[in-house]
Amino acid sequence: MENAVQKKKMKATYIIMIINIAMISASSYIMKAVFGYSYLDEGFLKAVWIPQTIYCIFIFFVIKKYYSFEEVGFRKINKKGFLPIIPNIIVILLMLLVTSLEIPSVNTSQKTLIISALGGTLLVGFTEEVMFRGVLLQRYLENGQIKKGIIISSLMFSLMHCSNILSGQSIAKTGGQLVVTFIMGLFFATISVKLNNIVVPILYHFLWDFSVISLGIIGINNAPLLAMLSSVANVLGIIVMVKILIKEKFFEGKKLEYNR
Repeated sequence: MENAVQKKKMKATYIIMIINIAMISASSYIMKAVFGYSYLDEGFLKAVWIPQTIYCIFIFFVIKKYYSFEEVGFRKINKKGFLPIIPNIIVILLMLLVTSLEIPSVNTSQKTLIISALGGTLLVGFTEEVMFRGVLLQRYLENGQIKKGIIISSLMFSLMHCSNILSGQSIAKTGGQLVVTFIMGLFFATISVKLNNIVVPILYHFLWDFSVISLGIIGINNAPLLAMLSSVANVLGIIVMVKILIKEKFFEGKKLEYNR
């Protein structure tokens, strides 16, 4: 009986994921085809909160109908899981500090875009982490399929970014983004498992996106330190992820420890 319930829940999860990705793809197409907004241009950044708000409503509906907040990862944090990511947290905070120091030197239009990016990336961090590290990954964790869950949730997270082609991003750029987002997906999934919680991945995702997009708005020539910190954060994320996975015997096919 329990196995049948788990299969039913997993089936519902994939239907939810398909609907979610279809919504993201449709909004990307509408942004470009109807309003003429290309991925991460001025119009896109100012309007992105609209589809993201719709995704949030959809997510709250899904959680209320099929799961609970605890079942999608809003649980008590395993504080020991913080230790490996302390360097990453420090780098992210430094990126935010550098961004804040650069803001007074930018023009009014850039400041407006940065404020828009702040709201948009907060919503993106919430919706993407709840969907991929919450709704999807947690179902595999419940079944004890932690290795499979980390890989599949990261792959789905990466492939979701193909929708950016519909909003005008080149195939070459999207290809590079797929690689980066798969690696970041592995990192977010790994720390989600270790922390037994998705709040930290949500905040990290939000702050990471905001810092990187702000870098683009400010201009890389105006913020070389921010660009350097961004690269350091990438490298640290990979190192931390690999160290955790090796320590937990991930590559030997053994299960990671998971506490409900």
